[in-house]
Amino acid sequence: MSAPLEITGLTAGYGRTVVLHGIDLPAWSPGTVVGLLGQNAAGKSTLLKALSGQVRYSGEARFNGQGLAGLSARHRASIVGYQPQAAPLATGLLVYEAALATFHATAPDLGRDEADRRIGAAFSELGLSNLALRRVDTLSGGQRQLLSLSLVLARQTPLMLLDEPTSALDLRWQIQTLQAIRRAAEERNALVLIAIHDLNLALRFCDEVAVLHHGRVLAAGPAAATVTPDLLRDAYGIEGRIERCSAGLPIVVADGATATSPPPGGISP
Repeated sequence: MSAPLEITGLTAGYGRTVVLHGIDLPAWSPGTVVGLLGQNAAGKSTLLKALSGQVRYSGEARFNGQGLAGLSARHRASIVGYQPQAAPLATGLLVYEAALATFHATAPDLGRDEADRRIGAAFSELGLSNLALRRVDTLSGGQRQLLSLSLVLARQTPLMLLDEPTSALDLRWQIQTLQAIRRAAEERNALVLIAIHDLNLALRFCDEVAVLHHGRVLAAGPAAATVTPDLLRDAYGIEGRIERCSAGLPIVVADGATATSPPPGGISP
């Protein structure tokens, strides 16, 4: 089994603006789905960008014993699959053409037959097969988001970093997408980090959670044990409860905002 992902003292930001302040996180092993939680601008996207090589950082982030910061772009692409928050730009390319071009750019060593097989399997899993010959600029935002995720799944990297992969999807596709992500973690022994706002989906599909608040780690641990009424108050500024549905699944019930709700998008200097 590969070594876990280890993050210690990671500081990152944009220009002179520091977003993440020397964060330490538990060592997560392959086969685990980790939900990155926290209010808007807590630092979730910045963490994923840092790990994927989009943002420079100080501190340590190691996967399989290798420091991610020191990898070449090509080597990183073979290890890390990153889905940005924004859906792919609308272009005149066919959906399959766009997928194949992106696939070859990030996994150039795989032959055409293997690329076709993997893209076809990912399209089938995410309901994109009947859209393969459509132009990308005719797709909805949700369909383009699924296209973006399909490329990460098709590459089958051992570390997947997904920035709000369900934000533009209706409920059916949110669930189907998260089921596909869980299968990738379990069947391919991949480690998956997901920035996600829906706490109920996080509780249902994530093994572990890390809660960021003003660029620092507020809490981290098993999902069911970490999301508590106190955490809801401290991280989101709401009074809430954790109940169980008839199937025994935990559900967050938000009763209202607290009088001292944290400012939206607030980031400590």
